[in-house]
Amino acid sequence: MLLQRTTKNVFLAIALGLIFGSIVGKLLSYVFPDSPAKTVVFNEVRIGIPQIHLDLLIFELSFSFAFSLNIFSVIFALFVIYLLIKF
Repeated sequence: MLLQRTTKNVFLAIALGLIFGSIVGKLLSYVFPDSPAKTVVFNEVRIGIPQIHLDLLIFELSFSFAFSLNIFSVIFALFVIYLLIKF
């Protein structure tokens, strides 16, 4: 049975495309030698909340949330969007 195109499934598919693209980009960055082209192609942009540290004497809390996007995660997300539109 095929999945229905609900909003939840579309966002899940795009998130999976971003995650797999980020993994592929990170793995490929270890394979290629250092060069100016590598720094341009495999540059990561971090978007999120910086670390918040709260010390309450009895216990400490730390919270941080960030996305790390590269060109491959964007390509994979666009590919997933294309597949969702086409099929």
